[in-house]
Amino acid sequence: NKQHLVISIHDDGTGVDEADRVNIFQPFVRGESHKKHQGFGMGLAIAKRIAQWHDGDIEIFDSNRFSGAEFLIRLPVHKST
Repeated sequence: NKQHLVISIHDDGTGVDEADRVNIFQPFVRGESHKKHQGFGMGLAIAKRIAQWHDGDIEIFDSNRFSGAEFLIRLPVHKST
């Protein structure tokens, strides 16, 4: 039974379409609704890689607080000895 630290980030943007959520964590991939904004499509790929390096993960959902997306980061809690 592992314990996890959960970080929930909500934004008030346009969100991430469900169809884009499958590939949006790949390097240089940007959601269709964000093509008109600046960027290279690396931020979420880097965030996912960092979470995985720490045996965690990151997922995207529709925000229940704002109009945009919720990014949920789960990292395992390791007890120090």
